[in-house]
Amino acid sequence: MKRRIIFILFVILTGFSGENGGVEQSNIDVLGSASVKGGKPKIVQRLVGQMVHEGDKATFIAKLETSDRQCTVIWYKNAIQIKESDRFHLSFNGETAKLEINPVEVTDKGEYKVEFKNEYGKDESSAPLAVIKFP
Repeated sequence: MKRRIIFILFVILTGFSGENGGVEQSNIDVLGSASVKGGKPKIVQRLVGQMVHEGDKATFIAKLETSDRQCTVIWYKNAIQIKESDRFHLSFNGETAKLEINPVEVTDKGEYKVEFKNEYGKDESSAPLAVIKFP
């Protein structure tokens, strides 16, 4: 696609028509190179539901199609935003977002959602966490 955009810019800026095989001179100077801007985030590895025992660790992972360090990542439990704490660990390296809950408590059961957002749009994924309580 980048090659096609460069060719189109070449045609526009030089006046090349292809009819006579020649190039008409233009007074336009091109500085730099053409680049294609990114699009909205696209999740390629979605969250997977989990069933864990109370006291164990639960890990939710989502991956983007392409790395985007400008992305904002927000985690939710039952539509309430999750903040970093002693038991909730959030990480994002530009491509992979991870939520670790350790140790899991019975009250952690619910629907977890990750939302990736940038200037072009957003994508999200959700999955349930079931917690098995010991008698």
